[in-house]
Amino acid sequence: MGTKEIGIKLKELRKRNGFSVNEIANKLKEYDCEFSPKTVYGWENGHTQPDADVLIALCDIYNVDDIINEFGTKKRKTRLVNLTEKEEEYIKKIRELQDSRKEMIYGVIDEVYEEKDYEIEADDQDEEQPKRSS
Repeated sequence: MGTKEIGIKLKELRKRNGFSVNEIANKLKEYDCEFSPKTVYGWENGHTQPDADVLIALCDIYNVDDIINEFGTKKRKTRLVNLTEKEEEYIKKIRELQDSRKEMIYGVIDEVYEEKDYEIEADDQDEEQPKRSS
């Protein structure tokens, strides 16, 4: 993938995640990367490329787990996870939220998931106890 294609992909990822160029420049500061919005525009327009450390930081900001698949020339033919339309809809909605709101949702999901595990353990314990005859 060349400089221009990388730029197109970076712009696509930024827009997909609902960020402005200014927000990306500010978020990169959290990774000890000081860049102006003009530099981010330069990457997205294919004039220059971010170095490897900055690309990894951008992938973290954009929730890219598989850099090779996202930026490589070979694309996987199948998805790792098959999502329902409803799951895709919720993921898109979550990605549009502020980080604090996302954390609230993640907390609720974790709580519900832990309750599910507890219910499974409780069901297993019920099965292990012998039934009494009356």
